[in-house]
Amino acid sequence: HIHNQGLSAARNTGFAHAADWVMPLDADDALPPTAVADLRAAIHRFPESDFFFGNYRIVRSQTDQQSTDCSSIAEGEQHGGILNPFKLTENWSLLGTSPCSKKLWEAVGGYDLAFTNTVQDLDFWRRVLLSGAQGRWINREMYHWYRTETGMNASVKEEDLLPMRIKSLPFYEKFNPGLAQHYADYLYRYFSHRRLREPLLGLLKAHPTMFNIQEKVLAYAMPVKPLYSLLYRL
Repeated sequence: HIHNQGLSAARNTGFAHAADWVMPLDADDALPPTAVADLRAAIHRFPESDFFFGNYRIVRSQTDQQSTDCSSIAEGEQHGGILNPFKLTENWSLLGTSPCSKKLWEAVGGYDLAFTNTVQDLDFWRRVLLSGAQGRWINREMYHWYRTETGMNASVKEEDLLPMRIKSLPFYEKFNPGLAQHYADYLYRYFSHRRLREPLLGLLKAHPTMFNIQEKVLAYAMPVKPLYSLLYRL
């Protein structure tokens, strides 16, 4: 690229030049010796699947290692190990570098440059699941994640997460309505506490059924400071 556009653009470039399947590998990842063979075997066994996800190990030091078993977000190997989006909303353990088909990447429009170097993985996989794509669990260790306190995931700020929280509301409305309402309430409090009227009104217009009449009146009263202060206290 003429200008460095970050991780989203790098991933998109890789997918665009790939063949049928892509197994992303971040700078802080490593592949166990059998990972590629395990993926090939899964593709051969379940050719209709759009993506696969396996177990992984988080490595912070030689003595600090944690194995993550992703069976908790699947329906179980006896049912084909199909990913359950509701379980995922309760326990987001899907690794952002999970392998997927190039067709899936094309179908959802790739990685969004608006979230490059922040939460591009969350955005990508939530769009994948909203599209109805099918993912299957491989009961094998697919990645080693060498996580550090200075890595990209450790430095994401709330202002980076906020647009993602807004964009993710349709995802949660579809797969976990209770959690969707929780996030909507959080966003309302965030904007109203800071008197950010325009983004608050945009939120109300985009998701009118998630807010009651009192919240809507309070948002529209925000420019009239005495009235807003009175209603806010009430």
